[in-house]
Amino acid sequence: MKIISFVCFALFLLASCNQDTTLVKREVDGSYIDSLIKTADTSFYKQQYTSEFAAAQYYGNRKDSVLMQIMKASDSSIRQVIVTKNNRRIYFAQFYNNGQQKASYNFDNYGSNDGASTEYYENGQVKESGMYKAGFRMGEWIFNDSTGKVMEKKTY
Repeated sequence: MKIISFVCFALFLLASCNQDTTLVKREVDGSYIDSLIKTADTSFYKQQYTSEFAAAQYYGNRKDSVLMQIMKASDSSIRQVIVTKNNRRIYFAQFYNNGQQKASYNFDNYGSNDGASTEYYENGQVKESGMYKAGFRMGEWIFNDSTGKVMEKKTY
């Protein structure tokens, strides 16, 4: 009986320690970026001399007053994307050094957080997610640990 109990306990420990460490790849929304590049009537490249960014590419559409800034690291990986319209930020995405998406936010016409918002851990798991309205958290927000397990839910 002791052997069976020990085997069951050992199997339980093995099963509970077997966490999914699969990297969940979060990438830039290529179709959105491509559409902004295709409609751009102006573009330029600027060398950056910071430890975080090596270069910046800018794409502008004067007719729609849209400007997209793509910041890249020295290995040409995208580290940050900012889209503005009429000098107000409407979209922001940031990425870790390994290429995983760190965060993405949408903004309203006044530059306040508005719409879906998600932050990620470096392994690609969702850290927190929810909705903003006029800069304020609204509705249910879900907060997870680095394995993706729900730690807390809050309603705003």
